[in-house]
Amino acid sequence: MIYIPSSELVTLLKEYFPTLPSSIEISNKYFTSSQKVTQSNDTSIEFSILTCTPATDLSTLTFPDSEGKLLLVQLPNPEAYESFMSSPTIDTISNWCLDSSAELCIHRTYPHEISEEKEGLERVKEALDNFMWEERVDKPRPTLPEVPSKPSQPSQPSQPSQPSQPSLSLHSPPLIPDSDPDDLFKVMSMVQSVRSMSLNNSFPSDTARRKKAEEVAKLLQLAMGDDEDSDDDWENGDFSDLNVPVTLPPSSVETFKDDDKGWDVTLPSPPSPSPPSPSVSKDVGVVLLVNLSKLSGGTIHCKNDKNSNNDPVAVSKWKKKIEEEWKVYDKVEDEGVVKRSGGSVWVEAVREMRKGGEFWIPVFQK
Repeated sequence: MIYIPSSELVTLLKEYFPTLPSSIEISNKYFTSSQKVTQSNDTSIEFSILTCTPATDLSTLTFPDSEGKLLLVQLPNPEAYESFMSSPTIDTISNWCLDSSAELCIHRTYPHEISEEKEGLERVKEALDNFMWEERVDKPRPTLPEVPSKPSQPSQPSQPSQPSQPSLSLHSPPLIPDSDPDDLFKVMSMVQSVRSMSLNNSFPSDTARRKKAEEVAKLLQLAMGDDEDSDDDWENGDFSDLNVPVTLPPSSVETFKDDDKGWDVTLPSPPSPSPPSPSVSKDVGVVLLVNLSKLSGGTIHCKNDKNSNNDPVAVSKWKKKIEEEWKVYDKVEDEGVVKRSGGSVWVEAVREMRKGGEFWIPVFQK
């Protein structure tokens, strides 16, 4: 059920939802949902939309206990818009929305340039379309056509068994995979394959031999340690790569060379054993753990997968906003919206808090 106490707003939204004032029909590529519209506070309300102007006394506005909340601020002309955006009133209303776990939406009722981000009534429609309603009918997902099986090949005479090695040929694609290998022994087998091909004169030229040798060297380097550490992994829900990359010193490089065949390639050798050390994690002092599901009025969530979210673009915009206003959000006392953490504790904390479907992110002070 949707709570819209303003009859004027119901009339305006009828352009987007023809079934108003009685109901709103939601349909996107994932599901359909039919929601009743009410002007009275009800315990079964899932989404609430209130309207106001910059002069409205916020103490007269009250959101019911709904998961989705949105405040629409109406501005009738360019002068009102410019005045509102440059006055302390916008901060007052923004803080009120933050305390109410509601989204602030600006609605310019006069003709204006279309901005890149949706605003006004279009943003209201987008929020309703993307909200995860309790009562909805999921649309069937398209099924992929079955791949016909290949005809069986006639059996070949058995050959003496040989130690298993990765397939390697002159015309095989580059050996560098999409993700780092986790089996160092497999990579070393590839090194032996290149060496065997070199000894058996299987390469048509030195250029082809060196190219394959360089590919195997790069593959081994990837197996020895990752050289990237992206700070954006947590933003999309991925906590699988929190290790610090290892840079090998020049003394740990070993050269393989065969004087008869001219096969040579420089490979990084495994680092010498060292005493075990505590696991390295990002220790950046105070970290703000922010509930984007609350700030977005429920439009951002991780109900389908706790390790991802349904709107990465909106998450990125919220992250930048909170980074720029870090001190403001650091003063928020509602632990349902903002929590404080430190050291490496935030990793497990975020994982735990996302289990309920609310999408929390860590935000670091710049």
